[in-house]
Amino acid sequence: MLIVLPSEMKKIDEKAIKEFGIDGRILMENAGRGVIDVLLKKDFDISKVCVLCGKGSNGGDGFVIARYLSDLGSDINVYIFGDQNEIKGDALYHFELLEMKKIKIKELNPNDPELRFDLLTSDVIIDAIFGTGFKGELPKELKIVLPLLNDRRGKLVAVDIPSGVNGETGECDPATPFSDLTVTFAYPKLGHVLYPGREKAGEIYLVNIGIPKRYGDEIKRRMIFPYDVYPFLPKRDKKAHKGKCGRVLIIGGAKGYGGAVYLAGMGAYLGGAGLVYIAFPEDLYCPMETKITEAIKIPLPSQKGRLYPKSLFPLNEILDKIDVIAFGPGILRDEDTKSFVLNLMDKVKEKKVLIDADGVVLLSDDKDIFKKREESTIITPHPGEMAMFLGDKKPDEVDKDRVFIAEKVSYDYDLIVVLKGAPTVISSMYGTFICPLGNPGMATGGSGDVLTGLISGLWAQGLPPERAARLGVFLHALAGDLAQKEKGIYSLIATDILDKLPLAFNFKFEIKKEGLIQKLLPLI
Repeated sequence: MLIVLPSEMKKIDEKAIKEFGIDGRILMENAGRGVIDVLLKKDFDISKVCVLCGKGSNGGDGFVIARYLSDLGSDINVYIFGDQNEIKGDALYHFELLEMKKIKIKELNPNDPELRFDLLTSDVIIDAIFGTGFKGELPKELKIVLPLLNDRRGKLVAVDIPSGVNGETGECDPATPFSDLTVTFAYPKLGHVLYPGREKAGEIYLVNIGIPKRYGDEIKRRMIFPYDVYPFLPKRDKKAHKGKCGRVLIIGGAKGYGGAVYLAGMGAYLGGAGLVYIAFPEDLYCPMETKITEAIKIPLPSQKGRLYPKSLFPLNEILDKIDVIAFGPGILRDEDTKSFVLNLMDKVKEKKVLIDADGVVLLSDDKDIFKKREESTIITPHPGEMAMFLGDKKPDEVDKDRVFIAEKVSYDYDLIVVLKGAPTVISSMYGTFICPLGNPGMATGGSGDVLTGLISGLWAQGLPPERAARLGVFLHALAGDLAQKEKGIYSLIATDILDKLPLAFNFKFEIKKEGLIQKLLPLI
């Protein structure tokens, strides 16, 4: 499922009008009628409807909606924010049609008691003030009006995107109310899937307005859907044996942090790897031998319970037979461990490598090392680790700009970047993928270690690195959502995600399409 920037959507609209020859007034008509289709599908009470319109294209969609609702017998009140004399183009055409219906049209004035009454007593309120091109702060009049909607009794339906949400970044004005649902057109926009815009949008429905599908072919951002995942799971030969199903080496751990490599190792096994080797400081041998029975344990020489340069020696014997090396979970950060990591990277230039957590941070001063590698590299930082990797960003800045930062790091250092969080973003030379699943309960220690192992296990079975990352992120998030349904968001822990991975691999999705409408989020 493609995801576009507002600027990209504008170009696609223009292309459809100029090259395909579809009139802009028809696109607007299709958009408005699509919103009506969703209202009827949802079986909302439309006895009394208040339509809030702007002067631009979003307002034009609102005029079409009001006209159709009038035909359906609704009691309609239309409020326009701004000077009606400034309405032009396709929106003016539909405004004039609406005027012919003799519907009550008034200026949106925050001091109008009738406006307040209509907002609080309508069965449905249509928000068609600002579209996906909105940036910055809402005008002061709307900062007064829109918060009134928090006390509404009816449903709030946003046209294209809730007014006050930036369609590119998902940032929003504090006065923006939470919509019950949002109906968007042709393609979802980035602001629909990035927080806080995603929360403000409520349920999201996509409507086909007649733009040829091929006009989005150049877009390289996508939302991961089940049809991007399940057809591409690794195929296992009926005569397969463990040595042919992928060998993963997990390196990590430190005194007090042994659980990280355990979780990563089990993630690799549950992802389908045939053999998993776990290398960790020798101080952890007894608990590891007790905790994990399936993996091959490799205790490494350690110093004060941490890895250091001499820890590398026992690995020399097995590196040649390993398909994927994953390191970083639980290793912590100090100069000796950094030396170990740099020596390891020099030794595995021709190996597939996944780097997680402190492993990413330890390489922040040696980023050029990635360009010298002869095989693919995946990094899986969270925003805090990415901020330390970059050195000139704070975690909050990374979080707010997660898509563009993931893309830049991927491009600059020839990496597959998995930037964890809400939502998780995967970026590579093949494009950017955004995961629509996941929940706050997954913000728990060890969750990322499970993901490290899962991606490594899939990659070791022969998948391309970008696809292994995409599948791993989706299945991990789905397992988290399945666990959340049982445990809630407060009591969910990383082992609950492990427990649900088998179900995630075999989950049966039903994505319903009714006419021109498709529900996008949530998937389960």
